Amino acid sequence: MKRLSIDFDNHCLCIMMPGQEGTQIISELKKEDFESFIPKKFSDKSSFTWDFEAESISVNQPYKAIDNFMTKECFVPEDVEPMPKLGKRFNEFIKLLNMEPVNLADEIRKDMPEIAKLFGL
Repeated sequence: MKRLSIDFDNHCLCIMMPGQEGTQIISELKKEDFESFIPKKFSDKSSFTWDFEAESISVNQPYKAIDNFMTKECFVPEDVEPMPKLGKRFNEFIKLLNMEPVNLADEIRKDMPEIAKLFGL
């Protein structure tokens, strides 16, 4: 699973990838930075999920965050559209977020093999 959700109204990023999952509030998220990842017909929407393995984009139902708290359950799709070649653009998307993909299980195996063995990683 390689999915990322962004709610631009609530400035929330939700990461759903093996070894790295969670949400965080990033006030610097700007919808215009991601225009090439949003089909024109969805330009009036503000919450999206990109599935880089299924090569699709979901428009999510509007959600009002309380105390800047959101979880992946807050991203409820109301429309899903195919987005051909999205999988090849994953690194481009990550660069827009000023992030690097990290697999925590791989990092633990590399840096702490005894702990990885203990947890069956």
